Amino acid sequence: MRGGICLGGTFNTIHDGHMSMLRLAFRLGGKVYIGLTSDAMALGSRSAVIPYARRLAALRRACSRLGRNYEIMMLDEPYGYSTRIRKLSGIVVSEATAFRVEEINKIRSGRGYQALKAHVVPLIRSFNGLPLSSTRVIAGDCDRKGRLTRRLRIGIGSSNRNKSGAVRDVFRLYRREIGDPVFRTCSPDSGVPEQPFEKETVAGAAARAMAAAEGNDLGIGIEAGLFRSEELHAVFDVQYCVILDRAGRMTSGHGMGFAYPPAVLDGVARGMSVGEIMSEITGIDGIGARGGAIGYLSRGRMNRRELTRQAVLSALLPRLNPHLYTSLPGSTGPFEEVKR
Repeated sequence: MRGGICLGGTFNTIHDGHMSMLRLAFRLGGKVYIGLTSDAMALGSRSAVIPYARRLAALRRACSRLGRNYEIMMLDEPYGYSTRIRKLSGIVVSEATAFRVEEINKIRSGRGYQALKAHVVPLIRSFNGLPLSSTRVIAGDCDRKGRLTRRLRIGIGSSNRNKSGAVRDVFRLYRREIGDPVFRTCSPDSGVPEQPFEKETVAGAAARAMAAAEGNDLGIGIEAGLFRSEELHAVFDVQYCVILDRAGRMTSGHGMGFAYPPAVLDGVARGMSVGEIMSEITGIDGIGARGGAIGYLSRGRMNRRELTRQAVLSALLPRLNPHLYTSLPGSTGPFEEVKR
């Protein structure tokens, strides 16, 4: 690539996020210009900063392992040398700072300089959604790779043993990746009817996740509801799960759907809940807290806990594969209705 490549940062403690940016800059070719934030500028946005000389020495050691054609300059203003050096062709930025490239290029255009091509490096996130940062490393919340240095705190928005047990079952499958979490249950108001339909089901799961997230790393909400299929002329019972992390990102999933007998749907049309109707049909009080309707209908081959596990695992998949789901969906649709 013609021209040099620039990037900048405080590099308070060099971590894997910094190394990803540096590796990309050196791989692009040309001279690498690195702006290192001065102590005065760095202290404007954080309470503790490693002295400039020590940060400079650490940065030089990191760069020396990647190449020799580089220059480190003190950065004492937001854009620094990215707007002053004519012979630049690209800039390496993190996902969080990519928005600044537009303003940098406006300034360069006003000076008659070539616009910089932005090379964006995705953020490295801990399992609780928070991005890896020097501040978190120094505070001891995570290591230089973004792995939590403590047990993950998971809030479950239900005291139902089938739901809370299903969450524990699923996370137990991934102890190697996640460790041994601390689980906390609560019983929030989902804000939806006792027998929810379609959007109400998803909104209820989201509301439970939001309530469960308070004071925790993840909040998990689970809601079962009825979904109509016009094509199949049927109504299915579907469990939805929503997982909310500390960064406010939501992932969701659902388990299998199964059709109810006509007698159940007739009762729902009269204003009864599925649980009430199934308890009446089966003679099992509180069937929802036991094997559930699916336990009875499947003759014990499947229970509600297993059904819920499917939904939880589905919602967890993007978090287990961040390299494939590089941008998790935000709060849209029914989630926004709940937040309002």
